[in-house]
Amino acid sequence: MSSELSGKVAVVTGAAAGIGLACTEAMLAAGARVVVVDHDEQALTALCDKHDDVVMFMLTRPRHVSIRDVVIMPTNFDL
Repeated sequence: MSSELSGKVAVVTGAAAGIGLACTEAMLAAGARVVVVDHDEQALTALCDKHDDVVMFMLTRPRHVSIRDVVIMPTNFDL
């Protein structure tokens, strides 16, 4: 594993397939911990089962997300 992104956290949306999955794999290979977001629970679960350095968030239904929808993680959230 590379340490280029060691100690960094990346957030990837659409992480369960396609370009999002490729980005997730690249970030993990570079040493980042990755928060993955998608609406495909089964694919996200498979991704999380495959890697230790991912944290999963599932969108229950696809929709446009505005800045008002952003959730701030608690400071004690351990990535």
